[in-house]
Amino acid sequence: MANKIFDYIAAGLPVLSFPHKSQKNFLKSNSIGIIVNDLKGLKAKLLSPFLKEVKKHVLEKRFFFTMENQIGKVYRFYEEIMAYVKS
Repeated sequence: MANKIFDYIAAGLPVLSFPHKSQKNFLKSNSIGIIVNDLKGLKAKLLSPFLKEVKKHVLEKRFFFTMENQIGKVYRFYEEIMAYVKS
């Protein structure tokens, strides 16, 4: 499930995904996951030196994507909504 990727990232785990468009773009742009088209290519991807880089990026970025780190944005968003509703 797409929302679970943030739990995996916060746990320091690289994400393995099929090529769903938005998920694929997110994982690739942040270098925090591996995309496979089918299970036949899975073994090669897991043995690839690229996986080492992905693991490194996940550990570097894992706290950035947590709710605790982003709560200020969420709070400001709700403040803006409330201000809009009140006007």
